[in-house]
Amino acid sequence: MILTCAQCKKRYMIEDESLGPEGRKVRCVACGHTWQQSVAVKPAIPKVLGMNHSAAVAVETSVGFSGKMNFIICAFATVLLLGGMIVAREPITQLWPSAKSVYRQIGFSVLLPGDGLVIKNRTPDYVQNNGRTYMTISAEVMNKSSTVQPLAPIVISLQGDCEYASWWQKISAGLRRGNLCTLKKWQHHFVESRLLPGERLAFETKQRPLHAGAKSIVMGF
Repeated sequence: MILTCAQCKKRYMIEDESLGPEGRKVRCVACGHTWQQSVAVKPAIPKVLGMNHSAAVAVETSVGFSGKMNFIICAFATVLLLGGMIVAREPITQLWPSAKSVYRQIGFSVLLPGDGLVIKNRTPDYVQNNGRTYMTISAEVMNKSSTVQPLAPIVISLQGDCEYASWWQKISAGLRRGNLCTLKKWQHHFVESRLLPGERLAFETKQRPLHAGAKSIVMGF
């Protein structure tokens, strides 16, 4: 420890052990001043909840490590979630079409079934058989884009008075705030798998019974 004479301010370096546990008198060799020098009090070892210093340091280290691990796990889970949403953006947009604009805003293109294709020249045809009315639909599908497009199945819906619809169809129409209910829905599948740019393909649907209360036909992908 360092001793400083109160009279002449001369400083001395001595070992703590030379003072003994109770301290002792010391004398400045420069001016002869003497005084009682006590032993310097050592700082107390910090304790946390009754633990010694080593244990407290171990706890602090453990807490810090745990916090870092939680951050890493959360960051990794976020990356996986975002990656999954990007990879599966096409199925997601099929279930939630409005998500398409969200993906485009963040720079990711989304191709939904039927993108680049248009249905033209729809012509329904009705026939009577054993007192029932049956319907077929003739139309064309055209690739209006400049690239080859996969030929997705066409979804056909009969729209009509909700009084002829099931309770679930009525609820669905209410949620859409539409005036008509979907009475029947089916798909028309193509033998061909793709269309070249500008190519047209004429098709005719299978004959199906006309649902009571039907007023309009909706076709899309």
